[in-house]
Amino acid sequence: DVSINTKLDLELANMLYSGSDFLVVPSKYEPCGLIQMIALWYGSLPIVNDTGGLKYTIVDGVNGFKFSEYSASGLRSAVDRAFETYKKPKMSEMIIKALEADFSWDKSAQEYKKLYGRVLQLRLESKFEEAF
Repeated sequence: DVSINTKLDLELANMLYSGSDFLVVPSKYEPCGLIQMIALWYGSLPIVNDTGGLKYTIVDGVNGFKFSEYSASGLRSAVDRAFETYKKPKMSEMIIKALEADFSWDKSAQEYKKLYGRVLQLRLESKFEEAF
């Protein structure tokens, strides 16, 4: 017999995140991914394939570890680097960076506001140039 449980056990998930030093996310494709961001909030350092949203949220050697060759040896290399960091001062620095990560909507809104402001400024400058 085969069965599948699709219910999320939040208590178990919290225990797993809070009790882990590393979280391995060897996804071949990952359009966005929240699992690595949740791990960062718990101070668990993600070990991820350099793809999709994982590529943009994890900085290799800063708040996690990446591998770009989607293979057992690629994953092994990243895991080895993580283990070399284990319980060394560098790991504490990385955990602090992980905990400082801000993926909130407030931060995103601020970044969009700056972007739209720059676009508007460019547009206004081009209108000004067209007037002369």
